[in-house]
Amino acid sequence: MKRAIYFIERLIRHSSNASAIAAGMAIYFMAGAVFINVLLRWLFDYSMNFVPEYSGYLVVSIAYFGLAYTALVGGHISVDVVTRKLPKRMANGLRVISDFVALCFVIMLLFYNLRFFAFSWRIGNTSAETQLPMWITQICLWAGLIIFTLSIVRLLVAHFLIFLQKNQSETGNGLFQY
Repeated sequence: MKRAIYFIERLIRHSSNASAIAAGMAIYFMAGAVFINVLLRWLFDYSMNFVPEYSGYLVVSIAYFGLAYTALVGGHISVDVVTRKLPKRMANGLRVISDFVALCFVIMLLFYNLRFFAFSWRIGNTSAETQLPMWITQICLWAGLIIFTLSIVRLLVAHFLIFLQKNQSETGNGLFQY
């Protein structure tokens, strides 16, 4: 059982790191394309029409790919004004509940994103400028949301295992470190 949990933990960590690398590559690509476009406009009065459109798609992809890694490193904003005043067991129980609510929300996002993807595919929706099929851009959203869902499941399991312990410490349980 422990080997399976360690395998899942490594899989989630590696996929979260890979999504962070994808977000970083998207940032470099977008910055490079915008820089080249500005240079071309300034030097030759020529503009690459696809750059503003693709930059918008990349910004959204960067946000979605960054979700999982941010969850992995504990970088999402959380308000702990109330939980700091509660006993540790109750605070850990609230953390489990909030992780479950977040998981439900992300699953709902996945569901509606799938409907949006299917709709774009079915009607052949394309972008206005470059006629790029929109389902291609929506794949990045799906990938980011799936990896983020795995990260939330990881946090939920880790916090639930901490909640089940008799000694309520903040250090983790040895299986999932956060």
